[in-house]
Amino acid sequence: MARFTSWADKIYAQARDSWTETDEQRYAARLMLGTLAPGSRVLDIGTGRGRDVAVLAGAGHEAVGLDLTPLAEWEKIRADYDRASFEVRGFMDYRPTGAFDAVLDSGCFHHQHPDDLDPYLEKVRDVLVPGGSLWLNVFRRRSDDCAFTENPTAPWTDGRYIRTYVESTVKALLTGHGFSLVSHTVIERDDLRAEVDDMLVHAVRPKQ
Repeated sequence: MARFTSWADKIYAQARDSWTETDEQRYAARLMLGTLAPGSRVLDIGTGRGRDVAVLAGAGHEAVGLDLTPLAEWEKIRADYDRASFEVRGFMDYRPTGAFDAVLDSGCFHHQHPDDLDPYLEKVRDVLVPGGSLWLNVFRRRSDDCAFTENPTAPWTDGRYIRTYVESTVKALLTGHGFSLVSHTVIERDDLRAEVDDMLVHAVRPKQ
C-alpha cells in the first residue's frame, strides 16, 4: 500500500493522471444521475481529483470521495458544494457514519490485491442500503491472448495489480457476493496497448 501511495502522490504532483479527464471516467457519474433518487447519498471510491463528487453534489446528492492522495481540487469542490466531502483513506479502512444509496468505483477494484477482492465486495455490500446500487468500472480484456489476466500473480513495480474481466466472470463474482446484475456497458479505450476496454457494471444489493 505504501508503495502504491508513493506512486500515486508522484503521478498527481506531476499531473500525469491521464485517466482523470477521459470520457470513460466521466461516463459512470453521468449514467448514475439518471438512476438516483433526489438527495441520494453516494460514495466515490478512489475519487482522485474529485470530478465525480462535483458532478454528483452539483446535482443535489450527498457525495463522499475517498482517496489515498489528498488533492488541492477538493477544497474548491467543498467550497462550491456543501454536500461534497472528502476523506484521505483507503476504502477498507473507511468507517462510514451511515449507509449509502450508491457506491461508485471507477478504476480501483481491478487493482486490488487478490486477498482483498472478497472482503472488498463484502464491505461494498455492507455499506449499501438494501436496494442500493454499485457502479463498478473494471478492465475488460478483448481476447484470451491479452497480457493482463483475471488472476495476476504479482503486482507491477508501482504496487498495483492489473486485473481484467469478461462479462461472465464479473457477473459470477458479483452474484457470488449477493448482488443482482442490472446491466453492463463496454466503453472502448485506446491505451493499455489496446488490449483492454472499460466495462461499467451496474449491480444492486437486493432489498431482502
